[in-house]
Amino acid sequence: MEELNKYTKYKKYKSPFVKDGNYKNTKELSQLLPRGTWIVTEKIDGTNIRIILDQQKEDGSRDYYIGSRKLILNNEDKNSKQFLDCIKDVNINKLIDYFKDIKHTITIYGEGYGAGVQTGHIYSQDKNYRVFDIKIGDVYQDWTYVCKVCVDNQLNIVPLLGNSKELSYDKCVGLLNTFHNTLIQEGIGGTPEGVVYKFEPVLLDKYGERLIFKVKFKDFYDFQKIKK
Repeated sequence: MEELNKYTKYKKYKSPFVKDGNYKNTKELSQLLPRGTWIVTEKIDGTNIRIILDQQKEDGSRDYYIGSRKLILNNEDKNSKQFLDCIKDVNINKLIDYFKDIKHTITIYGEGYGAGVQTGHIYSQDKNYRVFDIKIGDVYQDWTYVCKVCVDNQLNIVPLLGNSKELSYDKCVGLLNTFHNTLIQEGIGGTPEGVVYKFEPVLLDKYGERLIFKVKFKDFYDFQKIKK
């Protein structure tokens, strides 16, 4: 189980920018970034939840597990309740049937949110779940495929803000200064955590790490100055 947990863990997002002594972003990029298509989605301030469909057995059946960011959850553990409440409307059996022709382990990554989870009350009074990524075996899937899986299985997906041809400091600040209210209209509304940029098609850097970054409001002086 520990091996499965490590294999399916979602790596933490990095920042594309070099930080200063106060851990704020500077205009200096930490690496050269390609021009192309950057998918831009809302970053929900919630809790990471994995739905793991383990690799198929010889008879075609497969086990499934639910994981937080760090652990495979135990249904008998009362601390697991908030995670399981978030995915109460997810039809696991439908997902297993949907992926019946794929033998590899399938990991569906999403954010659990709602009242009682971080600042979840701005999104919804009820606990809910939105998918942001899917991995089949070792391979993360493109956004188009993630959207198709969600549509076919009645799964919510993180809000899409659009796409950009480049990821730069000025582009990020410009977007953040026009994006003041979550696109999830189930709750009272409010400023979300930030946005996520992911390069499409999925691209790895020289270290074998995926080009995907999180940009938070609180990490920019420019945003805070304008907001005051």
